[in-house]
Amino acid sequence: MRVALCPTAIALCLLGHFGCTSTDEDALANSVELDHVYVYVPRKAKETAVVSALEAAGLNVRPQRNDFGDGVTGRYVLFENAYLELLWYDGVTSTDEDTRRRAEWEATGVSPFGVGMRRRSGIPDALPFPTRPFTAPWLKPGTQIRVLGGVNDAGPDFFVVPDSMAHQGTASHSLGIRRLTGAQLIVPSAGMTEAAQLVNASGLAEIKEGSKPALALSFDAAPRQRTLDLRPLLPVTLAY
Repeated sequence: MRVALCPTAIALCLLGHFGCTSTDEDALANSVELDHVYVYVPRKAKETAVVSALEAAGLNVRPQRNDFGDGVTGRYVLFENAYLELLWYDGVTSTDEDTRRRAEWEATGVSPFGVGMRRRSGIPDALPFPTRPFTAPWLKPGTQIRVLGGVNDAGPDFFVVPDSMAHQGTASHSLGIRRLTGAQLIVPSAGMTEAAQLVNASGLAEIKEGSKPALALSFDAAPRQRTLDLRPLLPVTLAY
């Protein structure tokens, strides 16, 4: 689920330095697991074209569309343990600065990716590593997303969803993939934020510097050693 930094979230933002320590790395790895990854689709890639291409490649795209109410629409590819969220922004409707910068990543250089995490079984609401709260009208009343890192930075979004939003359900894919077993994000040098370094050190996802944003997802530990390259339509590759 996307995170857009609304004024409420900024006002509630935790103050002070977001330090990355080995204690935080261990706490992160022991408290949460990967729930989903999102990507803002390139501006010229129309929804119908992207969905058709994914389905032709053997992926099952859910027919339901999620309208967030600020010009952003989401489509979803579910797996046994996680999901891929594809986001489009219409470029017209009023939205927050962070959403606009990420949606227009080809011009702004901001990372178009987000990594959503969910609490492991038995982990309480109070997380043992630094986060700040985020609220939005589309969240279940009384719940909030916990965000790692600063406001409006160039790196990917990293956040922990409430239990009510955690991954549920699955779908079969003719491509033959089932479980997401690895995620690598290529980000601009400015995107190697302390939050990115923390997530990378924890092993939840691999974050590397590169000249072009890219998302590499691995499924079932890639037993067939095949790669589906969705570029240039999407900055995404699938190893299976």
